[in-house]
Amino acid sequence: MSSFEVVKGYDVEQLVTFLREKNLGLKKKEYKIFRRERVNGRQFLLLTREKLLADPYKFPGGPTEDLAELIDELNKQIIFQGSLFS
Repeated sequence: MSSFEVVKGYDVEQLVTFLREKNLGLKKKEYKIFRRERVNGRQFLLLTREKLLADPYKFPGGPTEDLAELIDELNKQIIFQGSLFS
């Protein structure tokens, strides 16, 4: 199972734990936002730079870039896997 599939199945707390382990420099308030907005793994994978910078997230630029890069990497895994099986 790819990391994409694993993350996609995360609930909010599993996602927060995963992000903490990635050491992306997020602060407690950013984790609280994910909890407040009840962002699970599937929803996390749909986030974009634009969404992270806007309401309701309003994340700072640095963490936004790190999160967006992580999301892009995870999403590329499913695209790559799809190309292997087509």
